[in-house]
Amino acid sequence: MIWVIVILVLIVFAFIIKKKLYKIPLNNTILITGAPGTGKTTNAVDLALKIWKKQVRTAKKINKRQKYLPELWRSYVEIPLLYSNFPVRIGRLKKKEYLKRYNDLVEKNPNKKVIAFGITPFFKYFDYKMRARSNSDIIVFTRHKFCEKLEIGHLLNQIQLPVHSTTLITEIGKIADQYSWGNMNVQEHLNDFISMYRQYTQGGYFIADDQASDDIVKQIRVRIGTVINLVDYFRIWKFYMVRARRFHITEDVKTQEAAFAEDSTKLVIGIYPLFRKKYDTYAFSNRYKSVPTKENRTFYGYKTNEIMQMPKNKLPNLLTVTDD
Repeated sequence: MIWVIVILVLIVFAFIIKKKLYKIPLNNTILITGAPGTGKTTNAVDLALKIWKKQVRTAKKINKRQKYLPELWRSYVEIPLLYSNFPVRIGRLKKKEYLKRYNDLVEKNPNKKVIAFGITPFFKYFDYKMRARSNSDIIVFTRHKFCEKLEIGHLLNQIQLPVHSTTLITEIGKIADQYSWGNMNVQEHLNDFISMYRQYTQGGYFIADDQASDDIVKQIRVRIGTVINLVDYFRIWKFYMVRARRFHITEDVKTQEAAFAEDSTKLVIGIYPLFRKKYDTYAFSNRYKSVPTKENRTFYGYKTNEIMQMPKNKLPNLLTVTDD
């Protein structure tokens, strides 16, 4: 009898947990928002990788079936690619490709020392790797395989994306914020790219994240349609939990989905990789290294007369804005 009660309690508990949990839907255009450190990029990366791997498996199955058809009837499909405006690890390089990329990197950087595990002698590799932390002239090349680099030409219909491709953009508001509608490239090309993305890629997926949907230019925002907002991020070791709210944006109206109306949010639970991270949470941190430092001024009491004021004249951009 006791086991029946235990089983019933577990079933009720599992039902309650399932009702509280939320799974981000696989829509063709998705926007995930949230304050810094709420896991929006983590969820966007997980979703993009999940979709891209599914697309790759489908394409490989189609190509595999072609060998059973007469040669004149065979029609192979292109393997979908993952494009992103920041590096996302998608696997491990094969040995031949690893050597080729290493040689290309050495050729492009004649004035720098390029090291790679398995290519550079063992003891020299670890010696240079330790010194690379404080020496920018040492490049540590790894065997990680990363996604394709998304360029502005892709977003403006100047460079074609392969069919069924997945596009991932972090901080999309930096590309087209609410003040960018006067830009003709946003009005014509970017607007057309996002509204017709599913058509152009024949079933591809567009995933983006930003800190707030209102920061994105309106004509782009309403075409994404569904927004997942994340709040109250909590992490223990490799496990994390965050509360999610789903909104539908149509015209000038932002509507919260009925399923979320009662308690406003549902839980999203995830696990970070145990050994190999999928992306660097500080991927853009090197932009800031070119900003000059200054000797700090220390307070000597509780009082101060200074209130910071924004300069009226535009200051020069001291950030590093290219990878070249």
